[in-house]
Amino acid sequence: MTVAFSLHASYELCFAEYSGTVSVDELVALSDFLAAQPTLLSYDTLSWIAPGADFSAFDPTALDAMFARYRTLFQPLNLVILRRGAWVCDSPACEPYLERWLGEPDLRKTLSSDVRRFPNIQAAAEWLLLDPGKAAVIARREGFRELARFG
Repeated sequence: MTVAFSLHASYELCFAEYSGTVSVDELVALSDFLAAQPTLLSYDTLSWIAPGADFSAFDPTALDAMFARYRTLFQPLNLVILRRGAWVCDSPACEPYLERWLGEPDLRKTLSSDVRRFPNIQAAAEWLLLDPGKAAVIARREGFRELARFG
C-alpha cells in the first residue's frame, strides 16, 4: 500500500495515508479520483505520512506540477467555508517534500484551505474537530470507510 484515502461521513473528514514508496503516478491517481468526486474536496482532510514512507521518486519539478494539479482542482469550487488540511509526517525522509508543499505561497487562496502541520495525529484531529473525545476516535481511525487505494 502506498496511498489510501478514507472518509468518516458523520465527521465529514477525509484521511489520506501515505506509506511505502509513493510514486508520482499514485498521487496523480489520487488527484484524478478527487476530481471525479469534487464534494470530497470541500471536506477537511488529515494527511498522514507513515514511518518509512518514501517520496524520493519526486523531484522538485514533479512536486510543483502536482501542486499545480491541485490548484486546478480547487479553483472552480468557490468554497464558502475555508477547508482545513492537517499534515502529520512520521517519516524523516519525507520532511523536505512536505516542507516544500507547505511552503507554497498563499495556500488559503490557492487551495481554499487553512493548511497546518502537527506533531501527531491526535493533535491534528483536535485542531480539525475541536473535540478531544472525537480526536481519539480519529487517531484510532475508527469509523472511516476506505474510498480508494493506489499502489
